[in-house]
Amino acid sequence: MKRARGIFGLLFTCVALAACGGSTSSAGTFDAGTDASGGAGASGGVPGTGGLGGGGGMPSTGGGGGSGATPSTGGAPGSGGSSACVVPKPGELDGDYFLALSAKLDASKPIVFAVKVTTESFVGQLGMRWTMRSLLWSDRKTPVGDPIVPTQPPMKPFPIDALGNLHAQLDAFVVPGEANPISHTPLTLEIDLDAAVCGGGGFYCGTFSGNVTKPIPLDLAGSTWTLQKVSGAVFPEPPIIDCANNLAAPVGTLK
Repeated sequence: MKRARGIFGLLFTCVALAACGGSTSSAGTFDAGTDASGGAGASGGVPGTGGLGGGGGMPSTGGGGGSGATPSTGGAPGSGGSSACVVPKPGELDGDYFLALSAKLDASKPIVFAVKVTTESFVGQLGMRWTMRSLLWSDRKTPVGDPIVPTQPPMKPFPIDALGNLHAQLDAFVVPGEANPISHTPLTLEIDLDAAVCGGGGFYCGTFSGNVTKPIPLDLAGSTWTLQKVSGAVFPEPPIIDCANNLAAPVGTLK
């Protein structure tokens, strides 16, 4: 009888322990994945941050916790990390610049100019005017030919909109042969310039399209240009020719 009672007691204890053990086991799994008190991230702010890492025992859930720092908190581009374009005010960009026009035919040999830039208020936007002087191809610093005053037809400044976008359609102008580093012959150009003009950093770049109309027609789509502020007649050598900061061939290598 005593033996029967002992066996019965032992069975009762095992059942009780199994029930407790089962409860403990299920609680451990719950904490690792779905417990609202620290499991699923209700206390962590971003779903999955605190809980999946805080469950402790499961390596894969710890990784899930790490992913809680996903860019939705402000790190992704466009969520505040990139600054908006600040368009310069009239007069802020005024000064002396060095312009490089790099035709896709041979981008390493840009046609270069000394440019006087002035700006003004123009129909609620910023207007930009240039007075250009071609520079000798063999030294990139000696002025040649007559001054060139390109304008947006009909005689308007180049407009820069509220987002900093510049689209300038230049009237036909002539580059003297002394300024042409490729063929050394005079060129007549009709080009459209595009760029973003933001801030007063003194360096602007973009692309241009259009045509050489004389002496022979030539499509210039896909060409690049840069405009860099200078002090007096101290020009960059070799100049930057595009937005990727590629450089022109050194002047001493030109023929």
